[in-house]
Amino acid sequence: MPELGLLSGWIRHFAALTPYFHGIMEFCAQDLLFLAVLILLPLWLRPNGLKPLAAVVIGAAIGIVVSKTIGHVWYEQRPFVAYHFAPLVPHTADASFPSDHLIAFGVMTVCAWYGWKRLGIALAAVGVVVAFARVYIGVHYVGDVVGGALIGMCCGGIALWLTGLPQGARFIAWCDSLLHKWELRRT
Repeated sequence: MPELGLLSGWIRHFAALTPYFHGIMEFCAQDLLFLAVLILLPLWLRPNGLKPLAAVVIGAAIGIVVSKTIGHVWYEQRPFVAYHFAPLVPHTADASFPSDHLIAFGVMTVCAWYGWKRLGIALAAVGVVVAFARVYIGVHYVGDVVGGALIGMCCGGIALWLTGLPQGARFIAWCDSLLHKWELRRT
């Protein structure tokens, strides 16, 4: 059984003392990911925004594969399973490490940073809130969310590299020309 750890234990203790925050933390842990996707939309309007958006999609796909592989190779029980408590939201008892939510935030943050630094900072800030909330509701340890964010950042970097290769750049230019032709994107 993994150790809850000092920081994870403190956050869980804080959760027990603050039931009036439960609803907010549940929202942050589950639904802020959808807001983050909306935060990415302004990239669509920027001349250089298509590459980071394409990289988000590619990085997310890479992140899913990495996450599932790690979960099968190195299974770590979720805190609510290991310590026999009910999480604030229903959750499956699958592998705790790494956090898929934070992989997504890592990918989005790195790719958005490439396209528009302020947007990357905004996504990083929202990601910190989500990371805290995922531990608060009892579905992750601090190491799960930190590891997920780092894995996501690596996946985002790989995706940006792939989209920067000549073939990737040609594909993105081709997509951009089609989107302009169909009047779905303006620069």
